[in-house]
Amino acid sequence: MQDNRKFREVVDDITTAEKDVDAVLKAARLERHEGTRLTAGQKMDIIMLLIGVIGGLGLMFMLFILPMML
Repeated sequence: MQDNRKFREVVDDITTAEKDVDAVLKAARLERHEGTRLTAGQKMDIIMLLIGVIGGLGLMFMLFILPMML
């Protein structure tokens, strides 16, 4: 499928679509919520926290549960 519109027409269509979405949301008394993405630093913090929790649980297992099994 080929689109024969010029670049300016595409930009205008996108702008018009954004305004239409805002009008529909306003009519429905809703708010626009843009998706928030995690930054690389936040992802690294989550991964490090997860590694720390797993390591702590492993340490507790080795100190308290494993001796009872032997």
